Amino acid sequence: MYQSKRSPLMILMSVALVILTACGTAPTAAPAAPQATEAPTEAPATAAPTEAPAATEAPISVENTLVIDANIDDMITLDPAVVYEYSGIQVIHNVYQTLVTFVGSDLQTIKPNLADSWETKDAGDHWELTFKLHPGNKFASGNPITADDVVYSFNRVVTINGSPAFLFTDVAGLTADSVKAADPETVVINLPKTASPAAFLAVLTNTVAGVVDSKEVKTHETSGDNGTAWLLDHSAGSGAYVVDHWTKDVEVLLKANPNFNGTKPALSSILVSHVPESANQLTALQKGDADIALNLTAEQLATSAEMQPASKVPTCVCSTWG
Repeated sequence: MYQSKRSPLMILMSVALVILTACGTAPTAAPAAPQATEAPTEAPATAAPTEAPAATEAPISVENTLVIDANIDDMITLDPAVVYEYSGIQVIHNVYQTLVTFVGSDLQTIKPNLADSWETKDAGDHWELTFKLHPGNKFASGNPITADDVVYSFNRVVTINGSPAFLFTDVAGLTADSVKAADPETVVINLPKTASPAAFLAVLTNTVAGVVDSKEVKTHETSGDNGTAWLLDHSAGSGAYVVDHWTKDVEVLLKANPNFNGTKPALSSILVSHVPESANQLTALQKGDADIALNLTAEQLATSAEMQPASKVPTCVCSTWG
């Protein structure tokens, strides 16, 4: 388990909540009328691993590692098709990208992510949504991101039918035949008239719509499990970070993705340590062993506010912690 000792770097819980809000699920209210939209120019295995993954041997820079103390005993998987717990969702938002996203605290305006543009067409008995992928995007493996990866990822959600699958099957009415690749950079999704295209766009900002590297995952499929056993504690995404390791009820270490297509994250690593007791989280903040504590009480927050903040404050990039 990685441990750090540093000069105090204080980031209050209130700041953490602002960051994490950007990673939340889609708003319950969606625009009433669907319309053509042009992007702005600007089941599964749920048990923990039987053997804890070996800790990384690569050196970690204390100065460039964001240390988060939190109670992460709800974390049961890091598979975007399965995860529906708070702690797992926060990690997944750092590791996988979606076709569209929300940016910052604006949870009303859909923005481009892997897709540069999209449009909605009334096709008579169904809605037809067409997404144009940004050319040149790559997964952490170096594999190019194609429409086939989107088809595989979405069909994988429907097939596995994990906890978040209802967002696709019930809210959007998706089936195994709903998503097609028109060409390597064009994804066409058909929705029944009973579904709201606007609500579906909001669903697509959720971690369940994280696009996985189909080539990478297929190499790790075992006995028709769609790669769930491997993705339990590994990653195959294109987000700002990749999973270095997850040790159940100990820690999760993320490292910067060298093939990330967006602005490079300000921090090379994010360490989420399992610290169940808020009093211990506060002590770690006071000692400078943690940068963020996610479970402080109001009284502990008041105590934290008296601490002198450091001059270096990590920057939130792409709805991530780092």
